[in-house]
Amino acid sequence: MWPYATRGSRFLGDVSEISPSALEAEDFSTNAVSIKLWLPEKLVAAIDVLCDQHDASRPDVLRWILFEHVFGRVELAHLKRRMSARLKELEKAEIMRSVRRSTTEEGPTPREINARHLGKATEDLKLFLPARLKLELQDLADAAKQPLSDYLRAVLARHLLGERFFREWQAALAKANAEAARHESDIVLSR
Repeated sequence: MWPYATRGSRFLGDVSEISPSALEAEDFSTNAVSIKLWLPEKLVAAIDVLCDQHDASRPDVLRWILFEHVFGRVELAHLKRRMSARLKELEKAEIMRSVRRSTTEEGPTPREINARHLGKATEDLKLFLPARLKLELQDLADAAKQPLSDYLRAVLARHLLGERFFREWQAALAKANAEAARHESDIVLSR
C-alpha cells in the first residue's frame, strides 16, 4: 500500500491481548432499529466509492462509519474479527448439516451553505442499525445540541471528505449564523 513500507507488523500475538474489547457482540448482532437520513450528493458519491472498494452495501458502509465514530477503529476491528469467527462457525455448522443431509437574506442560509458544500440532499435512506448504536449516536447528537440527522451528516462529511473540508464547511456555517444573528439584532434595535 505505501511505497516505502517494507516490514510487516512485529506483533505475532493475539490482537485481543493488546486492546481487549469491552463491547458485547450480541449488542450488534441485529439491526433492529432505523434512522432516516437525507444524504447530499457528495456524501452519497463518497459512500459509493467505499461500497465499490469494499464490495459492500451502502447500509453496511454507513454502519461501519457510525460504529467507528462512536466506539473507535479498534472496537470495529474487534467486531469484524468476532463476526468473521461467528461466520466461520456458522459455515462449519452448515457444512456438517449438509453432509448429514447432503443493508438569509443577508448572505447564504445554512441550508444554502450545506447545499454548496455537500450538494443537494437527494438520497432518502432508511438505515437499520443496532439499537445500542442508535442510542449512542443520539446521546452524542444531544450533547452537540443537534438533531440526529444533522449530526450524522456532519460525522459523515468529516469522515468521508476529510478534516479540511469539514472545517471550511463549518466556518461558512458559523459566518452565516453570525450574520443572521447580527441582522436580527439590527431589526430588534430599529423597532
